Amino acid sequence: MISIENKTKTSILTKFINIIEKGGNKLPHPFILFTSLVIITMIASYILSIFNLNVTYLSASKVVGESSKEVSVSVTNLLSEDNLKYLFVKFPDIFVSYVPLRLVLIMMIASAFIQKTGFFETFMKKYF
Repeated sequence: MISIENKTKTSILTKFINIIEKGGNKLPHPFILFTSLVIITMIASYILSIFNLNVTYLSASKVVGESSKEVSVSVTNLLSEDNLKYLFVKFPDIFVSYVPLRLVLIMMIASAFIQKTGFFETFMKKYF
């Protein structure tokens, strides 16, 4: 009796996608990632401001024909009292005036509405 083995060969692209998927599944929730990166940034700004770190670079001119200017930037402590006050007082203004966030919020509301009403599921069943 001859047995025919049905081995499907996976392509290199499929293997690569599977590796990416496994790595992505091991990552924590995006909120945890974002929060941890914000905390790391604030601590790093505090430490680097203690050492009074400065960076000097050549800034290109916005006007044709002008020479570049040397610009010096120092690290600002994000945990200072003034910066924390600014963050808490201006947070609503920053939140509302950030243009890409408006679009994201609208899309989140629309997708939640579509999902909760069952519109998307009905649409997929009917047309696909």
